Amino acid sequence: MGGTEMIDIILPALLLNFAAVTGTMVRRAGYENISQVSQILSVPLILGGILAGFAAIYASVAAEGWLTGLAIWFVSGLILAAVASAIRTRWDGILSILASVSLLAGAYLFFIRFV
Repeated sequence: MGGTEMIDIILPALLLNFAAVTGTMVRRAGYENISQVSQILSVPLILGGILAGFAAIYASVAAEGWLTGLAIWFVSGLILAAVASAIRTRWDGILSILASVSLLAGAYLFFIRFV
């Protein structure tokens, strides 16, 4: 698989994985512990994050095979969770906006590549 094809598959997986991680963080934070922007975006992020998680797994496995694809998905999820956690401590609303943009961009790139 060429480098361009790999980027076409992994980029949507990373964007969707970021949206999934952030959706999980918003859900775990509780409705009263998040900013107003995050409250507004919480339902789309949670529902979109669930679908994005499965799409990210699919894209990672399609790019690298079962074992390597799941390892890439898992490790990138841990790294993105650390990044999202660091952003959330200071800029909760900005994190929700970034995750929403990531969800839309990742879904768009995923559908271009796989549908």
